[in-house]
Amino acid sequence: GTGLYVLPFDSRYAYSWSRNMFLSSEIGNISDTMTIIKIAWMPTGTGVITRSNQAMYMKAVDASITTLDQNNTSFNPNADGATLVWHGGMTTDGTLNWQEITLLYPFPVPTGKNVVMYFMDSTGNASGNYPWHCENATNMAMSSADPTIGPSHLAGSMLPYRSYNRLCLGKMTNDQNAVGIYAIDSPQDTIVMTPGLVQPVKVTIENKGINNLDSCLIHWSLNGVFQSTTYWYGHLPERYIDTITIGYYSPNAGNTDKIVVWADMPNGQKDTLST
Repeated sequence: GTGLYVLPFDSRYAYSWSRNMFLSSEIGNISDTMTIIKIAWMPTGTGVITRSNQAMYMKAVDASITTLDQNNTSFNPNADGATLVWHGGMTTDGTLNWQEITLLYPFPVPTGKNVVMYFMDSTGNASGNYPWHCENATNMAMSSADPTIGPSHLAGSMLPYRSYNRLCLGKMTNDQNAVGIYAIDSPQDTIVMTPGLVQPVKVTIENKGINNLDSCLIHWSLNGVFQSTTYWYGHLPERYIDTITIGYYSPNAGNTDKIVVWADMPNGQKDTLST
């Protein structure tokens, strides 16, 4: 189909979201884990639009799940167990060519799993008509848009089609045990100083391997000086995250501190992805 405005996002509105289902037979991960590295959509018009505050999430689901849940009309990828794979903005190039983004966090799709892709647009203003190619599908896509209400407060409706995508895939032959730093949550870039302030160093780790993550080491340095290593123990399935306080320090007013954090030895093994 052609001329569809709403997938993956609807630039006629300030805010929009969409959710699309794709099967393993379409992705190509029937017999092996495949990693989604890039994704692209093809427009049917040659306009140039600029969008910002966008984000994309993905979630692998069992092969038995081939349609979206019609009762789940809200947009809350974190509550659904989806993983953030990209955030940023997009400016189309004014051609009919594929409009591509490179994922900030490549997403491995386990063997035989289907994928639900979530797209959120919180630009905050409309950019006019910009239609995308689509394809007919039953109960495999849902969307919503509004000129003033943000995506998390918009109820979606099921569509008789879904987005028309191009995927760039990679293959990881040995990603059983892998861990990475998902975010440094504290300290923030700017700290409001008070006398005797002690600042926690808080980070979020992510299991990037296929195996459940039960342990790892978290290291950090402050202004080039190595600090105490944290031994983390828990239970994280693939792509799940956990937030941990790994230490404390006292910032000095007027100074810029450099904190570096890294994780290794997932499940007591060498990291197979070297993250």
